[in-house]
Amino acid sequence: MGLISETRTSLENPQTPLSYPAEWLLDIFNGGRTDSGVRVSEMTALQVTTVWVCVEIKAGAIGALDPKIFEHIVNDDGRLQRRIAHEHRYWDLLTHEPNPEMSSFTLRKTVQAHRMLWGNGYIELQRDRNGRIIAMWPRNPARIRPHRAEKSIRVVTSDGISSIVDPGKLVYITTEGMETESMDPENPTPDPQGPHGDRYILPEDILHIPGLALDGRIGQSVIQMARNAIGLALATEKFGSKFFGNGALPMGIFKMPGTLSPEDYETFKREVQEAWGGENANRPMVLEGGEDYKQTSTDPDKAQAIQTREHQVVEICRVFNVPPHMAGVTEKTSRANTEQIGQEFVTFSLSPDLKAWEQEIDRKAFPRPTVGRSAGQKFGVFFDTRPLTMPAANDLRQFIQAMVQWGVFEPNDARELLRMNPLEGDPSDSTWMQINMAPTAQLFETPALPSNEPVDQPDDDDEVAPPSGSPKDKKKKAGKRGEILVARIARVYSRLFRDAFGRVTARSAVDLPVFQRTFLPVFTSIGEELEQLATQQFEADTDPDGFESSSFLAEYLRTMHHRFINEAWRSANGRAQEICDRELHRAIRAIAVEVYRNAATSKAKEQTEVIPS
Repeated sequence: MGLISETRTSLENPQTPLSYPAEWLLDIFNGGRTDSGVRVSEMTALQVTTVWVCVEIKAGAIGALDPKIFEHIVNDDGRLQRRIAHEHRYWDLLTHEPNPEMSSFTLRKTVQAHRMLWGNGYIELQRDRNGRIIAMWPRNPARIRPHRAEKSIRVVTSDGISSIVDPGKLVYITTEGMETESMDPENPTPDPQGPHGDRYILPEDILHIPGLALDGRIGQSVIQMARNAIGLALATEKFGSKFFGNGALPMGIFKMPGTLSPEDYETFKREVQEAWGGENANRPMVLEGGEDYKQTSTDPDKAQAIQTREHQVVEICRVFNVPPHMAGVTEKTSRANTEQIGQEFVTFSLSPDLKAWEQEIDRKAFPRPTVGRSAGQKFGVFFDTRPLTMPAANDLRQFIQAMVQWGVFEPNDARELLRMNPLEGDPSDSTWMQINMAPTAQLFETPALPSNEPVDQPDDDDEVAPPSGSPKDKKKKAGKRGEILVARIARVYSRLFRDAFGRVTARSAVDLPVFQRTFLPVFTSIGEELEQLATQQFEADTDPDGFESSSFLAEYLRTMHHRFINEAWRSANGRAQEICDRELHRAIRAIAVEVYRNAATSKAKEQTEVIPS
């Protein structure tokens, strides 16, 4: 045929002698023999409930996830943006109906089950005359195999184009037609349309998703590699079924005083089976003529049959990389850590499989064109795993609240996460952030504040521009920047100051120590924030004594207490809010002047103390 088969054998390389044809025929059609004496194949392995549930969980999870096509866009600043391409021609093909006979969920679940059992998953891509994919068909892993050509081979693709496969190149050979499929992987029927039942497929028309591969091309059969573990599970289950089917009577032998004739032997055997088998289990049996029964098998409890079956559940889950609690082993799992285990399932179990799917689809379905209308466009696919990692209701609420408040999510992004329709209007498509937040670059570039000359209150949208022009213009712009900083600090600490203001005005008598204890925390916080900005701007060292113990702050609180007594804040006749705002802005200006003056003085001292080399 001009082909070199890319076949693999087990590491043990078992050889079946030709003198026992029934033995090697069983190996071929009923799976390889295990140490437990039970033959295991991909189909018989599904009789183990743990194998079934592991395949059902992982294949069902990958089938349930939504594949989304996105376009790579590089912004002007070099950042990579990923835009969901709902309009792509392959969107419905990947997310809804890959072929006229099945849904996208069915296709992905089937191929992932093939990958988990046979170690390889195959999807054939059917194309039209323009080379575009029009259908995706799952291929039976027992009836398709990659081969390497020894000589040139002519291959007719699904779109009717004849191609030449050069020697040394890969080509896939299958016995399935494009629409004629066998639903039983253990009983393949050759396609009568092809020569000798074989049909050639080019590598670019096959999505090949291998499992663990020792050569990078063909995945090893999981069932054959783990056949002893699965065989032990089958053997213990079979033992339990036989044990209870025979009346829970351990295996033993009957001792006869003499030799029975063939007729008496068959009669006795039939009587034993009728008395202890099937519906007659646990019925008493009378032995006569000196007959005796002696147990020869180990008691199931002593053999730890139940513990063995429980251990094999964990063992098989380990083979398929599925958390045991998802297969029903919940002894060491609580509701407190189930969510964390679910996160680990997505991260360590599903992610490698999803990455294999995504990269193979990207390679075969989304080539990078260099010419034509779509030149330069880079598309890809990813699986949305958010439905599998959805937290509890309270945790989800806190997560969405944090994402929206810190400007990571738009409100409509949160609604999309909850699978709700978007809201109309620009605010729903805008990012939001706390009002006391500002870009760090803007804070560090804010210069020292000028004197307490009153200026107009600036708007929040005023931009800070570097000073330019005449000295008068520079002073005016510097004053405006200073008022912007004062207004920002006032917004941040207004609630704390109003609370302190309300507490002192509500008391009948307020002495200086009480007054200082009330306002000192607020002024200390304001001074420390301004001190940080000033020291960073002037590149000076921070005062190690701290702003809280400064003489300036003590003197200012004494002066402020004097105004509190003389100006009668409590009898402000409805002007309490106005007095509160005025005192807050006055305090911020005074603290800022002191802090920036100290920072500038400290920087000047450092420069004068430098000894020239």
